[in-house]
Formats: sequence, structure tokens, C-alpha cells
Amino acid sequence: MGKHIDDPLFLGLIHKFLTNAIKEIDRTDHTNHEVGITPGAVLSPILINIVLRDLDLFATQLCKEWKIYYGRYCEDCSIATAANNDAFAWGVLQKMQDFL
Repeated sequence: MGKHIDDPLFLGLIHKFLTNAIKEIDRTDHTNHEVGITPGAVLSPILINIVLRDLDLFATQLCKEWKIYYGRYCEDCSIATAANNDAFAWGVLQKMQDFL
């Protein structure tokens, strides 16, 4: 994440959120001992935006070059084109796959 974020305070907050112990009043430990966060976690939208930033920039450039439309909500991406041409659509998909 340090590649895109140069704010040490923000990076520290993310680190604390990912590594902080979560305990209930009855001392049940819900600390996440595995890599990642649970789906729907408060931090999820921030992390997905950081992770997919390069894809967004690449897709934005594709939109300009190929006259297509790109949209993303969290981790769900949509690509649309006015062209009624399977070969064109597969070409766009191939470009995206090559990038990933």
C-alpha cells in the first residue's frame, strides 16, 4: 500500500485495524489471525480502492482509446460498449486480462 499512500499516519491506522485484538466482554477472542479482513468490514472499501487503483487508471485509458465505458463498485467491475461486435468485446476483455 505504501506504493500509493505516503501518509504514515493513515498506513498506521490501517495496520492497527488489521492487527488489533477484538475481544468481547466475556473475553471471547475474535482476533483475525489470518491474512485479510472479513467481507463487509468497514475497511473493505478503502482497501479495494487502493488495490484496484492501477486497474482503474488502466481502464480509464482503455475507455479513451477504445470508446468504451468502465464502472466499478467495490470489487465488481463493468465494461460496456456500444459496438455490437463479439470480437471487439473479446479484444477489450483480453486487454484487461493481460493487464491483470
